[in-house]
Amino acid sequence: MSLIFSFILDGIILKYAPYSLFTVLIFIFLPRDNLKKYYIISFLIGLLYDFLYANILFYNSFIFLTIAYFINFYFKKFRYNFINILYLSIMLIIYYYTFSFLILSLIKYISFDLKRYLNIVLNSLILNIFFIAIVFLVKRRKLKVKYEN
Repeated sequence: MSLIFSFILDGIILKYAPYSLFTVLIFIFLPRDNLKKYYIISFLIGLLYDFLYANILFYNSFIFLTIAYFINFYFKKFRYNFINILYLSIMLIIYYYTFSFLILSLIKYISFDLKRYLNIVLNSLILNIFFIAIVFLVKRRKLKVKYEN
């Protein structure tokens, strides 16, 4: 249900924060017992993003998969709580936009503009922090039971 909500929300606020969906990966699909399924789902979500919102096939699939690996690595080292989720989400948003701007600038798909980059990152951070807080509050009880064991 959260995945569908996130796709709809991303479609609505695409202009301001188009990639909040991968933050949902942190909340919903981090199964400690089935990482293969988690990575496949992450790749497929990226592929869906490529089809629905992007013009470059497999671009988001690759990024979402690397994000999934990083999320798994991060939560092996740190506790699963709101502060760590927020910190990780901020790092992932900055990673996503930095990587995207660098790659798309290298292939001359866009021209790199620092002001535009900072504007997009800051807008995305603000909206995603609210999005993360809402999802965390809704999922808090279920997450506590699932990850504190």
